[in-house]
Amino acid sequence: MGPDGAIYIADWYNPIIQHGEVDFRDDRRDHEHGRIWRIAPKNLKVDKKKRPADYNIAELLDTLADSGTTDKAKWWIDAARAELTSRDQKKVISATKKWYQNREKKKLNTPHDLLETLWVLQRWKQTDDAILKAALSSEDHRCRAAAVRILKDFLDKEYALASLENAIQDEHPQVRLEALHALRKLGGPVAIRLAAHAESPENDRFLDFSLWQTFREAESVWLPEVVKNPQWLSSRPEVLLYAAQAIQSSAAVAPVLELWQQGKFTAGQTPAVLAFVAARGEPKHLDLLWKRALNGKISTAETETLLNSLAATAQKRRIKPTVSVEQVNELLKSDSVGTRMVSIKLAGLWKVQSAVKALKQLAADDKQPGNLRAETLRSLAQLGGKENQDYLLAIANGKRIPGLRITAIHALIDMNLPLATRSAVALLQEAPAGLNVDAVLNPFLARKQGPNILAKVLQKASLSAEVATAGVRRSMSLPQKNPGLIAAFQKAGKLDPVKKEMSPEEIKTLVADIVKLGSTARGEAIYRRENLLCLKCHAIGGAGGKVGPDLSSIGASAPIDYLIDSLLLPSKKIKEGYHTVQVVTVDGLVKSGVPLLQNQEEITLRDAEGKVETISMDDVEFIKNSPVSLMVADLTVKLRRDELIDLVRFLASLGKTGELVVSKQRYVRTWQVMVPGGNNAAINDAVRHHGMKHATGDDPLLPWGKAYSHVTGEFVLSPRVFLRNTAGVPVHFMRFEIEVINAGKIGLKFENPEPLIMWVDGKETPVALKVELDLPKGKHRISISSQSQNRSVKIELIDVPGSTGQASLVN
Repeated sequence: MGPDGAIYIADWYNPIIQHGEVDFRDDRRDHEHGRIWRIAPKNLKVDKKKRPADYNIAELLDTLADSGTTDKAKWWIDAARAELTSRDQKKVISATKKWYQNREKKKLNTPHDLLETLWVLQRWKQTDDAILKAALSSEDHRCRAAAVRILKDFLDKEYALASLENAIQDEHPQVRLEALHALRKLGGPVAIRLAAHAESPENDRFLDFSLWQTFREAESVWLPEVVKNPQWLSSRPEVLLYAAQAIQSSAAVAPVLELWQQGKFTAGQTPAVLAFVAARGEPKHLDLLWKRALNGKISTAETETLLNSLAATAQKRRIKPTVSVEQVNELLKSDSVGTRMVSIKLAGLWKVQSAVKALKQLAADDKQPGNLRAETLRSLAQLGGKENQDYLLAIANGKRIPGLRITAIHALIDMNLPLATRSAVALLQEAPAGLNVDAVLNPFLARKQGPNILAKVLQKASLSAEVATAGVRRSMSLPQKNPGLIAAFQKAGKLDPVKKEMSPEEIKTLVADIVKLGSTARGEAIYRRENLLCLKCHAIGGAGGKVGPDLSSIGASAPIDYLIDSLLLPSKKIKEGYHTVQVVTVDGLVKSGVPLLQNQEEITLRDAEGKVETISMDDVEFIKNSPVSLMVADLTVKLRRDELIDLVRFLASLGKTGELVVSKQRYVRTWQVMVPGGNNAAINDAVRHHGMKHATGDDPLLPWGKAYSHVTGEFVLSPRVFLRNTAGVPVHFMRFEIEVINAGKIGLKFENPEPLIMWVDGKETPVALKVELDLPKGKHRISISSQSQNRSVKIELIDVPGSTGQASLVN
């Protein structure tokens, strides 16, 4: 906004409009030319008053006193501030103090004037104690927060520490945040103990991050003290736990455990304590967790929390308790599915050889959940030995337990890669109905030598064209190109090389057909096909995968020819920030993904499936950038030409005015839906015995998968599996989560509420066009059931007038 009330817009003179989804290295970018647009009402009278450059110092100071409530006034204030910095320092400082004193005498000063005075003085590293103290005690929290920020430059003042002690306990989070920054800069034992006052479950993410950073940077100050006295930092034990979680040192484990053993932590805080001990503790600390897990007096939930913590530690850090772990055999007999599941993992991770017989019995028991039986095979592979290898090989070759064949093949990989490869190729040659070729291949392609061994075994194989095409497509998406593997699949399937590029004339014709013949409705249906994987990698309006860029505005920023090129050759131009890295571990595993975090201790990747994995740097052999996109190559090979036309038409419409613009309304777009697979009978039985409410919990027998609403916000039920005769009625279950930031009333708006049933955190709640929920801070699960499949569900998160409640949808 300019001083004349007009809007000024600067842009590139560039054929790429808005640039949102286009790679920074695109050849069409122009970095040298630009334009400035002036948008103003017709007949706008130009303000002819003189500009700040022509003002004297007094006039500039008077300009600062403006209320600043309009964009036009703000321009004059900003310009006046800038102009004052170019004037004579002594004259400006003297005039500023007199200006403030004159306004004080006339009782004209406001919090705004206090700050403007302080900011002018701060420009030359000076301040006025009386004015700064007045700002620190202002009734306006914005003034107090700004004053604390100014105080950070004058921490040598005798009143600084006392002022920060008040500020860190201020009622407003913005003031506390500024106090934290200042205390972190001040440093020292007193400052860090004051900073600890800011720890609160009510903190927003900004306060949380600042406090976390404070404890990390001040580790050398507080850690030696709490080792001697666990309550040195604060009398509240949760403060020590928070500080300990912020650092990497295992030295903080003993003080936390000491307070826990003294009963200082509440039952609700115990899971966090145990997870911290497992993540940072040494083997001697794990002894305590293991002994407690074997204590029959604690709840099943706490037992499973302990066991999962121990399993995560064994996987990530490869350590286990120092005491005997043979008692894991008793846990394998538990009535709880969750306890049996994690005990199976521990038997393999801890190399409990005495568990082999029990693991095989569980694998053969068809009454056990499928994922539990699969876990037994992975544990048997970890236990090793010729007997276990022969057992897995029999399953891998289809001679026993047919439902676990692929799992057995994958389990064999770590025992004998060539043997597992031969079993996998045999399965690909048989190609039973519904075989997921990618699921068979992925673990082999994630091994350093896997692609080469696979290519060798394929030389004597004969595959169907469909299976071979899937193998070629998957091979082309490897981070490290392997022409031999691609050729092996082509030979096995008698395929011609895939044509990936189009001539300029072909692209021109295709673009014309997309504009003329393409359908956005048909295109969205194609985009949502599971075998295309679009939703796994990309989000629209926040709903979908996070491996690739959000596509909400792709149509408004990328020309159609660019979209075609991106689909055909995804690795040709990769959007900035979505380049992948390849991590090879000392065990020969190859991990590929978009790096989310990397430091001296670990690297965190998000892979093509959207899964996030953290790898210890101790396990890394080398890391290198990959020139290959995580987007699977030749996805469009599966499409007919008319389908490709519709898909591109859909993408080209996203974000365009009047077409597929993602609404600013907060519709539920990310769902969990019941995915029964072949477990219909088990699910029906569980719900019949426990009632419909049972589906709102976390029973591991009830499988859930992700699903997403359409661009319009509608969630269509018709393609979903509809459970028949569950609790006496046909039904579909779905759920979503909301994160309550500030406690209070939260609203949900239903477009068509009948005949839906809703549960909020497991409690049945009546459904209406508008529902008000009084919720505390934190995550909450909203579960929905529908007895009608031929419908859609559209739910919007809305604000409740007069409520302090604030919430967001969890995508």
